[in-house]
Amino acid sequence: MIPSASWPCPKLVFVTSTSHDGDLGGIAGADGICAARAAAAGLKGTYYAWVSTGGSSPNTHFTHSTGAYKLVGTGATVANSWADLTGGSILTQINRDEFGATVTNGTLVWTGTNADGTRSGQECSNWTTILSGYYGSMGQVGNLNSFWSNFIPHNYCDSSARLYCFQQ
Repeated sequence: MIPSASWPCPKLVFVTSTSHDGDLGGIAGADGICAARAAAAGLKGTYYAWVSTGGSSPNTHFTHSTGAYKLVGTGATVANSWADLTGGSILTQINRDEFGATVTNGTLVWTGTNADGTRSGQECSNWTTILSGYYGSMGQVGNLNSFWSNFIPHNYCDSSARLYCFQQ
């Protein structure tokens, strides 16, 4: 059976197995990390990082799928659609890496993004610095409420955290 607009393929979601400081190389660099991690695990498709800058956010950068978002490794439904994903809570914790291994609850994830997919306002100077005085907001693995995306409003950019990656 071939998918159609009325029956879209699910999009895969994972949290990276690798951690990074706040200098991700901008959105392109963050997307590149997601692409490299997906390729390392043999995942097909294009993957973008759930990060925002002053000029871009998942709300403006991502494909807004009408299909489900599924967790790598388990196939559990994270959200039934883009509207569901950005509605303030998710159905399943995003707690698996690109290989399907469990990521510990409480693990921090760079986002700079509110749960609705918009910019939260703290993103390590557009994800290009680890200098003192710059901050990035983080989500936290294990949450189903908005804290999955915006748990810590600002953390030092020389901190280490993972990324959420979404298939497009």
